[in-house]
Formats: sequence, structure tokens, C-alpha cells
Amino acid sequence: MKLKIDLNHPIGKIKPIHGVGQPPLWVDSDEMFHFLTEAGIPYSRLHDVGGLYGGNRFVDVPNIFRDFDADENDPASYDFAFTDVLISALVKAKCEPIFRLGVTIENGRFIKAYRIFPPKDFGKWARICEHIIRHYTEGWADGFCYDIHYWEIWNEPDDTPKIEENPMWQGTKEQFFDLYVTATTHLKKCFPHLKIGGYGACGFYAVTNTPCNPDHEVSTQYFLDFYEEFL
Repeated sequence: MKLKIDLNHPIGKIKPIHGVGQPPLWVDSDEMFHFLTEAGIPYSRLHDVGGLYGGNRFVDVPNIFRDFDADENDPASYDFAFTDVLISALVKAKCEPIFRLGVTIENGRFIKAYRIFPPKDFGKWARICEHIIRHYTEGWADGFCYDIHYWEIWNEPDDTPKIEENPMWQGTKEQFFDLYVTATTHLKKCFPHLKIGGYGACGFYAVTNTPCNPDHEVSTQYFLDFYEEFL
């Protein structure tokens, strides 16, 4: 197939597709963020930021709201310190965050899982996320008024149908669907102008029968089954 480009007849801008995953965070320093600006990187998706368990400081809902039994309406219940620095550095670098509301992958879940269980109160979890969004877009709790449009609900709950082996979601798919519906319904009511989406899927390899790993054929089919049931 030949691709022909007629530069004499522009029809619009090409959609940028060179976003990145985690920003180039190095020992809590933004010294490499200038590369994002120089490369014109439009988006950085904030998942697994800061290392294992989000470095225990960045982005993850349990890192920001550390005691789930605390009052979600009280600014004192939130620890925004490190995530504030990260978000501000991205905005300064002209790279918009895609903010994943959820947790970091726990590859050591076979020893013990910590934060990858379904929240014990889906409604409260949604309200916590609401306040995180308000902090970064509406200035709540000494926050900011940044134009952050994309907010993602969780990452890879579809990793495997075997709950005990799933490094991202130690619950059933039905529980995730309930969490997603609860969270997105609440957040879209609060922020109709924002893009509330997700989940971050493992992939759709089964569509073309090209599994990412020959040993993962069952899992890759589950990726698709999960997605279709989700829709």
C-alpha cells in the first residue's frame, strides 16, 4: 500500500498519539521533565508512578487518602504533597496528566496483597476521587485550577480471572463493574465537562488471535470477555 500526502490541501491537525506512561521522575526530581517539553509530549498517564506502591507517596488513592475511615470531606484527611509537586512539574512542562484513580500494581501479591482489594465502600471511594479532582481542577484544599481533562478509573482489573493471581484487582469482575458504575455516575454528575473513563485494559490480543505470550491464551481471551461484559 502506498501513502500519498498532498501538502497543498491541509484538512486539519493530526491527532497527537505520542503520549507517554509514567513521567521521567528521578528520585523525586523533575530534572528530566524538560525532555517532555522538547519532544512535545502531550500527555503522561499516571499509573505506577514513583515505583512500588506509588512510592507510597504519589497519585494512588491510598497514598493521597491514607485512612479510609477518615472524613472524606475534611481537607486534613488528604496528603497531596508529593502528587502536587508531580502535577505542577508536568503542567510546567506543558504535558497534561491523564490521572489514573486507583492503585499501583502489586507483583508481590503472592506474598501479601495490600491495596488491590475492592474499596470497602464504593460510594465513599467515589467521593474521595471527587475531592482529588476538585483539588487539582477547582482549587479545593489549597489546590490548583489546572486543565486536567482525563480521569481514569483503575488499571487492568481484567488481568486474570483467578482473583488470587490478579496483581491489580483482588475482586470479581462484577465488583469492578459496580465500582465503575458508582464512581463514574457520581463523578460525571459532579464534573460533566471532564472525561471520566477507564479502565486501563490489558489488551485485545484475542481479537486477532495473537496473544502477547503463547502461554497466555486463556488470559487474553478473558481480556476480551471482561471488556465485552463491561460494555
